Amino acid sequence: MARAEIKQPSDLKGKKAGITTFGSTSDQIVRMALKHFNLEPNKDVALLSFGAQPEVFAALQSGAVQAGALSFPLYAKATKLGMRELVNFAELGAEDINGTVITTRSLIAQQRDTILRFLRAFTRGMYRYRTDKEFSKKVLGKYGKISDDETLEATWQDYAPTLQKTPRPSLKAIQFLLENQFPGKKPPPKLEQFVDTSLVEQLEKSGFIDSVNK
Repeated sequence: MARAEIKQPSDLKGKKAGITTFGSTSDQIVRMALKHFNLEPNKDVALLSFGAQPEVFAALQSGAVQAGALSFPLYAKATKLGMRELVNFAELGAEDINGTVITTRSLIAQQRDTILRFLRAFTRGMYRYRTDKEFSKKVLGKYGKISDDETLEATWQDYAPTLQKTPRPSLKAIQFLLENQFPGKKPPPKLEQFVDTSLVEQLEKSGFIDSVNK
């Protein structure tokens, strides 16, 4: 997102962009977007770290930065304030991991049944979010402390189509993160070090995934 005075990407030259932390997804997204527009991060556009998205949003409001990566519901709030989208992350040809569930191999080995039960609940939750808009908006409003229905509607509309039926990690997204976190590392880290698909595959083979999404 960019402030209203930024009419086109080239207007960012000599300006500042806000990110959460260096090395974070927002950092990588902003760097990708700038390069997409033939702008060099920290040369043509200064990158400033604010710690979290609410602080990036506040910096955009105050004019401390002229652009920043925002997701819903802050994206919707920025739009209502007259800020404009310069680029959608999906248009950059990369995938992102949002709301990742992380554990250790030792916990999987020790409490596999508990983790499978969690994944069953997680799958049901994704299904209900996609199929029960009003309930999902109530949950978003309660825990996100959002009372504006327009913002709730826009947030639901943004996330619902992207929730997968199967909670399978995106290998493309993980590869994107690894390439940005370990640039030039030889040999590069292997995806298999960070992913265990056996749990999802077990749920698929048991027919559970299909039974939820029928």
